[in-house]
Order: sequence, then structure tokens, then C-alpha cells
Amino acid sequence: MAGLRDGDRLIGVVRPPSMLATKFSFCLWWLGGGVLTWGHRDAEVGCLRESLQQVLHVRSSWETFTATLLDGRIITWGGFPGFGGADFQEKLRSAIQVQEADVAVAAILADGSVIAAGDEEKGGDCSEVQDQLQEVQELWATGGAFAALLRDERIVTWGDPGCGATSEVLRNVKQVKATGGAFAFLLAGGAVIAQGDPEYGGDCAAVQDRLQNVQQLAATDKSFAAVLSDNSIVTWGSLPDDTNEVPAMLSQQVKSMCSTGGAFAALQMDGSIIAWGSPKCGGDSSNVQEQLRNVEEVCGTDRAFATLLTDGRVVTWGDPEWGGDSRHVQEQLVHVQQLKATLGAFAALTADGALVAWGKPHYGGDCTAIEDEVKKL
Repeated sequence: MAGLRDGDRLIGVVRPPSMLATKFSFCLWWLGGGVLTWGHRDAEVGCLRESLQQVLHVRSSWETFTATLLDGRIITWGGFPGFGGADFQEKLRSAIQVQEADVAVAAILADGSVIAAGDEEKGGDCSEVQDQLQEVQELWATGGAFAALLRDERIVTWGDPGCGATSEVLRNVKQVKATGGAFAFLLAGGAVIAQGDPEYGGDCAAVQDRLQNVQQLAATDKSFAAVLSDNSIVTWGSLPDDTNEVPAMLSQQVKSMCSTGGAFAALQMDGSIIAWGSPKCGGDSSNVQEQLRNVEEVCGTDRAFATLLTDGRVVTWGDPEWGGDSRHVQEQLVHVQQLKATLGAFAALTADGALVAWGKPHYGGDCTAIEDEVKKL
């Protein structure tokens, strides 16, 4: 090689893999390398393995993974719902995001446009708003409607009005959250608009006067929570019957919010955690509260939370079968650098490249099938 002489030293920088998750599966990918997946069989790369090399970036959505290769090609794989014809299914293979409602699917194509298929009344037909669906950045779905965020921070929705669709175009939207039947939109001025099924949080009229200066939103299956600039919390929708008392005020500013199917967790700026909601879904962290110090990040399955501490340890609580009990892998959970969750399992990647997973096996809680491959890389 030009400029090199015998005896010169070369320094190579080895980048660790990055980890992502969909609702059923996990993915490890290497910059300039390939990918490994585990969990639901739909996530297996199979015949795509040879194509999924020289990876530049991978992103995940609710059902699928999308890889951008160094040569510019886009490959999407995962749990494609069987809507639309062969041509539609082929387009999904090169979509940059695929989002699924109960009986419909929508996808963002490389040019920023959107395609949809499935039950026309439940989001499978976007023809009425097709001319507005340009430069789309991200999609969200309830059970029967879709919301698209455009580059200029407008929101366009379509599908069932009872699930959050409306003809009104919202502007200056900073954050979007979705339950099973409603959307909540945080606007630039700190106000919130909710639309959809009231049982799922689609009506916030009862708390509208309190929804001012909102900083962050979070959503469970049927409810929303908003954190205000004064650290107070406002919730609406349908909370589980066994919900713990919702804290009126947090002691610190909130760094981030996380949710399971029936509980919320707020990571405060001092590294502490406040959880509320159904104890069955992680709403009671009292058994591990003393360990919840210096928390760096928090993530959740459908019924459990896991936190990554600054010293690389992991603390979990919630339903044991859904990842809330990590005692059997605790000795392996040291110097953890990445922590991710599917609906039913957690996975952690340590500083020495070890992969640890726990929770429901068919949600990715068992990574033994790829452990040998990970060690070789």
C-alpha cells in the first residue's frame, strides 16, 4: 500500500455492533458488515443473508427491519402482513418504514411517498390524502388508522375516525404517540391534541386545561401520560383497574419516558425512576427502588421494565415471564452497553461482545441459536 513501509504500525478501529428490536425480534448489525437476527421466525434473513452485506444503516419499525447498504440499496424484511397483491408486497421489500394496523398496512417508500393496503375503512386506502403524503418522515398506527409526519412537521391521518383519523391537517407537531385506538399529538407550543376512541385516550377534554407546557408524551395500550414543564403529570384514557396512584408531581425534570402495555416509567434527570400503573405490567418498582439509581436508560416489554445503569448493570421489574425477572442471567449482565426490548423479551450487549437475552423465547428471549456466530464476530 502506498506510503507504508516495513515496520510501520497500523491502527484499526473496530466498531461494536448495534442492536435493534421490532415487536417480536432482535437484530444485530455491523457497519460495513452483515446482520444477525433472533426471535420470531419472520425476522430470519434466510435467502437475504448474501444480500445483507456491506450494511450502512439499519432501522426497525413495529414489524420489520430495514437495511440501507453501502451501494444505496434498501432491503426490508420481517413480518409482512399479507395485504395487497404481488406488486405491493414487492414494494414493501424496498420500503424505508412499514407500519401495521389491525387489518391494514402502510409503508414509506424511498421517495417519501406512502402506499397502503388492507381494509379500506381501517387504513388500507390512503387515496384521499395521497397528494398530501409527500416527504413523509415517519408513520404511526392505531388499530384502525395511520398518522404520517411530513418533513414540514405537518400530520396527515387516514383510516377509521373512531381510531384517530381526521380530515384536519395538524401543524407544528413535535411528538406523536399512539394507543390501540387513538393518537396524541404534542404541538410546538406545548399543547396536546388527542383524537380517536375515548376509551383509548382519544378524548382529553377532561384534562385539556391542564395540558399546557407539555414536554413529553407516553402511551400504554389504552392511555396517555403527559409530563409538564413544572414536572407535574397528567394522564387520560383507560388505566388498568389495579393502577397504582398516579404521582401528581415528579421531584426532578424528566429525561425520558417509557411505557409497557399498562404502566409508565419516568427517568428523571438525577438518574432515578418513578413508575406507576398496573403492578402486573411494571407499575410497581418498590422491590427494586433502592437499586434504581444512576439509571442511564429504560425500556419496556408489554409487561415489564428494564433499566441500564451507568455502571453497566441492569435492573428489571414487572411480570417475570415477560422479562421482569433477570436473576438467572444477572451474573452475565455486567458492563452492558446496549439494552433493547421486544413485546416479550429483553436483550443486552456487553462491552466484551457477549449477548444476553431473557423473557419469552418466541419474542427473542432465547439467543442461543446465534451465540456462536456472535462470538466469532
